[in-house]
Amino acid sequence: MTLPDKFTVDNNKSRWTIDHGFVNLTESIFSGVSAILATVPVLVFLAIIGFMIYDTVSFFQVFLEEGKEAGASLLNFFGDKEWSVMFEPPEGTRRQIGVISLILSSGIVALIAIVVAAPLGTLSAILVSEFLPKRLSYFLVPVLNLISGIPTVVLGAFAFFTFSPLLQRLFPDTQPYNLLSSGIIVGLFVTPIVLGIGINAITSVPRSYFEAAHSLGLRKHEYILKIVLPTVMPALIAAFTLAGSRAFGETMIPVLASGLTPQFTLNPLNAGQTVSSFIFQAATAAVGFDTLEFKSMFAAGLVLFLLTLILNSIGNLSRRNFASKMLSMGVSQVDDSGTQTAQVVMEEVHLTQSNFRPASPLRQLGEVVLGALSFISVVPIGLVLLFLVVSNWRQGAKYLNWKFMTQFADPDPEQAGILAALVGNLWLVFIVIVILIIVGLGAAIFLEEYASTFLIRIFKNKKLVNGIETILEINLDNLSALPTIIYGVLGVELFVRLGEKFTGGRTVISGALTLAVLALPFMITTFRTSLRNVPSALRYAGYSVGMSKFQVILQIVIPYAFSGLASGVLLASAITIGETAALGAVVGSLGLISFTPFQNQTGPFLSQFVTIPLQIYIWTTKPTTIPLSSAAIIVLLGLILILGSLSLFIGNLFQSKTYEN
Repeated sequence: MTLPDKFTVDNNKSRWTIDHGFVNLTESIFSGVSAILATVPVLVFLAIIGFMIYDTVSFFQVFLEEGKEAGASLLNFFGDKEWSVMFEPPEGTRRQIGVISLILSSGIVALIAIVVAAPLGTLSAILVSEFLPKRLSYFLVPVLNLISGIPTVVLGAFAFFTFSPLLQRLFPDTQPYNLLSSGIIVGLFVTPIVLGIGINAITSVPRSYFEAAHSLGLRKHEYILKIVLPTVMPALIAAFTLAGSRAFGETMIPVLASGLTPQFTLNPLNAGQTVSSFIFQAATAAVGFDTLEFKSMFAAGLVLFLLTLILNSIGNLSRRNFASKMLSMGVSQVDDSGTQTAQVVMEEVHLTQSNFRPASPLRQLGEVVLGALSFISVVPIGLVLLFLVVSNWRQGAKYLNWKFMTQFADPDPEQAGILAALVGNLWLVFIVIVILIIVGLGAAIFLEEYASTFLIRIFKNKKLVNGIETILEINLDNLSALPTIIYGVLGVELFVRLGEKFTGGRTVISGALTLAVLALPFMITTFRTSLRNVPSALRYAGYSVGMSKFQVILQIVIPYAFSGLASGVLLASAITIGETAALGAVVGSLGLISFTPFQNQTGPFLSQFVTIPLQIYIWTTKPTTIPLSSAAIIVLLGLILILGSLSLFIGNLFQSKTYEN
């Protein structure tokens, strides 16, 4: 290991000599700055709550002034069956503000999504964990996860233009905009959540369980159904809850597939506006900041925030309880406790079914059926990915040429291109990544390397410190799972309205800051994982030669974890490059942009902008430009595929490096 130049060998004293004053100063500065950066997620959470509550109160004040019904507004909010905030009421009447119609539509979409995702995700997890060879699993899991990496504006376009017509053939009463198509496509979109948690849970079941089951003569399907699934059920319930929360807050798929017409309906074949799609509609409408229409998105946002926060908290608590249960059963340390627990489980199984018949055809059929269902469970996602690529390629391939890549958007489809959107997208993501590297890495370093000792010094109470660290972990989990449109609302209020003097309003820097806040929880978690995987022996080696913690982090930990950190940065780039809902809220009323940020007189940071996902949304709303949206979708998917592939490649290098060491 090459030692830093700051260290020199004193041959007479045979020890390392260090400039302690310089080291102590840099240590104090670095730990202090990283501590400040680590508070950013907490401040974000508090800002969301504060702005939501403040503007919701303001919404009711405006409504009372308009409706002249003091004292009845909250009752109307939960009592009215219609939501007509965006429409001028007839003279002598008031607007209907019944949020229940929006909640009901969101609930229908989320329920349908769980009905789709729960069995598909669980069966796919069983397939990967119990039936497939590891090499094939390494290939299949990234393929299944591809659908969660596809921008939801692309999936929304697919749901409306391809999937809804298919439903209309099967169910003639289906409306062009309908909740069913949204629910099914959202269900496929959130299936990787169930898949990922399910795989982790199933693979964490102690090996002693399988050995005990094998000794009792259980076949594989009996072992899975009688032992594995009951054991991992808390984790699966957590997965279903988190997937349901994600589905409840999904924005762009319902915007494009379910429509923007609010109505009180229980029929999934009808159109309906969800909470998140209304927020997007209000944020992109050409209305003033002080109007009832603008304030209404905060009232709806508060409802969405609280409901998803409750679901996320339940899901994360269940997942943590399962992890604690596995730890207490000896998963991390294989000892007698794991064997004893397995023995208890097997005794219960043996009492319920003590006589197994090894040659029973029914038992053999059961194993075949479960295996077949597991293999079939991956087909829907595969078909959607295939149809998505094929249908967009057929419509948009003829537009994919140099002219399309180098022309600005134009009302004439034959002259239109995506130059402004492409440059705006890449420039925006570059700014976001710079912010994320600075804030995310600093916060991750503090939480992973300094937090415990730093907090102990302040509070001098280990239990209190543990509680604070748990709260910080839960806060990151909740922020990661919030609907992206909530961050859009935060960006509109904080960066567009309040920070207009510094950001210029609806500009590139406002969009970049919004996306940075959105991706920060994911980035911190990814960076922490990379730092945590650095072997402790390397840290101790640095300390043994007199290096300070700052020097160990800077010259040992970060270089070793570099490939993992780089992989996280590329993955964050792939996520932010396809974001639509949050940016749509920040950009506001979507219009024609015929310049790049670098061509604007205000400069590249204070310029108006458009991105490829936003351009896709604009083109999908006009029949004459639908083929252009298909061409833009192909370009966007190509960019995401490149970034995702690089992330996966670098991540595999990181895993190989960790394994070798």
